[in-house]
Amino acid sequence: MDLTCSICLEEIMNINTKKTLSCEHMFHKECINKYLNNNYKCPLCKNKNDNTNIIIKNKSNNIFQKIEIKNNTIVNKLKKFFTNNQILEFLQYLNTNTIISGSFILSTILNENYSNTDIDIYVDNQFDYIRLIKFLVRSKYTLKGNILDNFSYNYLINNNLIIYVDTFIKTTNNNIKIDIIYCKNNIKVIENFDLDIVKNFYNGSNFYVYDLTKILYKTDHINESTITEIKQKRIIKYRNRGFNIDIINN
Repeated sequence: MDLTCSICLEEIMNINTKKTLSCEHMFHKECINKYLNNNYKCPLCKNKNDNTNIIIKNKSNNIFQKIEIKNNTIVNKLKKFFTNNQILEFLQYLNTNTIISGSFILSTILNENYSNTDIDIYVDNQFDYIRLIKFLVRSKYTLKGNILDNFSYNYLINNNLIIYVDTFIKTTNNNIKIDIIYCKNNIKVIENFDLDIVKNFYNGSNFYVYDLTKILYKTDHINESTITEIKQKRIIKYRNRGFNIDIINN
């Protein structure tokens, strides 16, 4: 059966040039990627994932968009890391200087069943940083390592965005990990993530996303020239979670 891209009206000759949206409609990768830069709906069925967990609010600035979560499961997800009383205390520490980002927030936004065993907290204020570390020690977490042990953040460190990283392990379960990333500007760090789908954060009051379209359609791409072993593992991780991560050439 011939497959035709409804955007350019040309046949899809190679499976490697095909992209399938969540509504099962198929297009050329290049065509649909350009289309989704300015549209939230499939060009054929106009499906915009009405069953999504996301309610669009407004642009908080020129970069991030504030959203509302219909089923905010962040408290339930935090129960893996803290007791109920500890969760209440932890949420009070979140503010514009102390935010959660990364895979943990993405799974909350999409209301995924994906089991996160780590949280990334970005802090750009020394007072909040010290207060948060004291809280983790009281909550039975132990410092495992620092910047020298954490190669995942090297590309951000090299760009002078991150000062250092402290990794804390839960004393009762070594698989539970919290990274405290002390940085010059937490928002600027998130803007420089290599995948747009994880450029999201929660500040204790609101959720913010960088590219809602890519989140809704679970699609993203990364530049081939920037691929490292760590990034390759991250690509595999999100592909295993159902995300379509393309590797493109310059």
